[in-house]
Amino acid sequence: MRGFASLAGLAVLLLLIPVPPVAAPHMGGTSLGPWVTLSGCPVGKSDFACTFTATASGPTFVFFRFDFNADGVWDFPNQVGGGSLGKWSTLTTVTWGFTEPFRRACVQVWDGVSTRTVDGKVVPRGPIGCTDFLSIVPRWWNRHAHGGWVLARLEVPAGLPRQDFDPSHAELEGIPAIPWPPGAGWGTPFFLFRVDRDALGALLGPGFHDVHLTVAWAGATFTATGAVTIL
Repeated sequence: MRGFASLAGLAVLLLLIPVPPVAAPHMGGTSLGPWVTLSGCPVGKSDFACTFTATASGPTFVFFRFDFNADGVWDFPNQVGGGSLGKWSTLTTVTWGFTEPFRRACVQVWDGVSTRTVDGKVVPRGPIGCTDFLSIVPRWWNRHAHGGWVLARLEVPAGLPRQDFDPSHAELEGIPAIPWPPGAGWGTPFFLFRVDRDALGALLGPGFHDVHLTVAWAGATFTATGAVTIL
């Protein structure tokens, strides 16, 4: 009887733990300009092939290049012989093999026309999107808890000078992201923002969500993907 009672108590406990429903995919959105996001590969997997999907806003952004370990070097297409403008592909979905645990990846999208000058070289100007450079605190909360903020921590990827970022223009899923504390972050490898939790919860609804922080970057935008759960 004691064992039966223990099992019954466990069943009741499990019933009391809220389980978030499966949320609809949310691909991001911002008023800061065109954007691109990257998805499709679980962190920590190795010895496998992974399929990545890039999603860009606007019909004019049709050229893509991918960095599958976020080290600042574009892996696909191969950049040999591409000069300062590089080589590009019209593929939005690419499968890539890994022999080491996957951590992060980035994609850049380009309209084939827009450029900027860096160290005397003409280079493409277009949005960049990366996985797993964004962490949200808290990562989960109850939808019935009102008030407060979430903190969004954006790590600056390798190869992107932090002076090219303008943290005064940032949004999390279109909701203003305020540098926090005000003026902080310039001497660190990351930026920290606060975002209205009620506004984010009302936008997303219950469930597990990929969320996207977009920051003005080098005449375009940079978007990083993180995750939250709303119970």
